[in-house]
Amino acid sequence: MHDDTDEAHAAVAPSSSMLTNCKRIIEAGGGASPSGLAIVGNEQSVQRQLQRLIDAGATDIWAQPVAVGPDRAQRAASRQRTIAFLNTLATK
Repeated sequence: MHDDTDEAHAAVAPSSSMLTNCKRIIEAGGGASPSGLAIVGNEQSVQRQLQRLIDAGATDIWAQPVAVGPDRAQRAASRQRTIAFLNTLATK
């Protein structure tokens, strides 16, 4: 969870750059990068994006929270915010 989607995508990029198989599949499908496909944003935005996946037929979703922020405290808060939000969805 992060309100600045550009900053969130930038935080995802380093870890997603190592996903070479995923990168090839995404590029073959016309996508730019794994980080470009990351679900980022505030709670409402993330819930809408996840719902689109479910509406398209997804039965399982693998969430990988990525800490976002310029310092350790903000990254920890970002990660905790994400996990707390995902927990609310898991109980629905």
